[in-house]
Amino acid sequence: MIRLLKFPKARRDILRLALFLSPTPLNSAQLKQITGVNNPPAYIGKDFIANPDGTYTLSSEGMAEVTNRIIPSLRLREPSKVS
Repeated sequence: MIRLLKFPKARRDILRLALFLSPTPLNSAQLKQITGVNNPPAYIGKDFIANPDGTYTLSSEGMAEVTNRIIPSLRLREPSKVS
């Protein structure tokens, strides 16, 4: 199971990061457990892929967003928790 040490400010970005780091697709309950975000499907956007088995993955655009924007922004911040 993934354990995030740093969290982006936006809930959607937290979900993107968790899916990016996961070696397998995650379902809604797993996303909530990892991220602390209640009702993860409410924050799923166009760069997320909803799989037929109820799990989620990231599109190539979502992966690019994580590598180009989210991870670099976290490198500058101290470890934090979701509020």
